[in-house]
Amino acid sequence: MTLHSYVDPARFVAGTVGPPGQRTFFIQATDGSRITSAALEKEQVRLLAERMDGMLDLVNRRAG
Repeated sequence: MTLHSYVDPARFVAGTVGPPGQRTFFIQATDGSRITSAALEKEQVRLLAERMDGMLDLVNRRAG
């Protein structure tokens, strides 16, 4: 297994490539010229987005 670590990524996105029914889901992190992409299952992307939404809600509540 390869571990990619980004302390402060410039960009972090989830996206798709391909037509509906044949899509490949992925996440991508960038920092300068460094780009890391990983293919995921649709459900993994959904769960990641759900967790991120919860974390952002928590940060927002704590920030007031």
